[in-house]
Amino acid sequence: MLILTYPVKSYRNELAHAAHWRIDPLSWDDLVEQGYIYNGGSNNPGPAGTSARRLMESWATGVEIYLTNMRYSRLGPNSYKYRTKNLQDRPIDDGGGIVKFYTTTFYDMYDSFNQRDEHGINVPIDRISGVTWSNMEKSLIGTTRWEECR
Repeated sequence: MLILTYPVKSYRNELAHAAHWRIDPLSWDDLVEQGYIYNGGSNNPGPAGTSARRLMESWATGVEIYLTNMRYSRLGPNSYKYRTKNLQDRPIDDGGGIVKFYTTTFYDMYDSFNQRDEHGINVPIDRISGVTWSNMEKSLIGTTRWEECR
């Protein structure tokens, strides 16, 4: 099992943000304004800020998990852990922490692993699999809210 011990923001996560910006800089700018700038980076950014931040951070989280698993594939499927915690077995509600922003939604649409089967009812149901990264990337174009991308 790979255990990453670097800060929450890994270079893979930041690379995903940069690629997202490159795909659609205008929408990206709107996401940053809504998610961080207009609310001063608050962890309670309001509905528009939460929606924007969830889209940005969930995309980056999904890409980070994908790239990490690709790099460390010899460790087996679902081997991604961050500080001893697999993001795919994170509870749905952790008391209002970062889960509302950093979700595994994009990776869940790609993989064939339903984390609820393994980790129980406290994690999301993951019935979707096989969505390509290029199709998910296309869904980002022109998207400035989590609800639009879904």
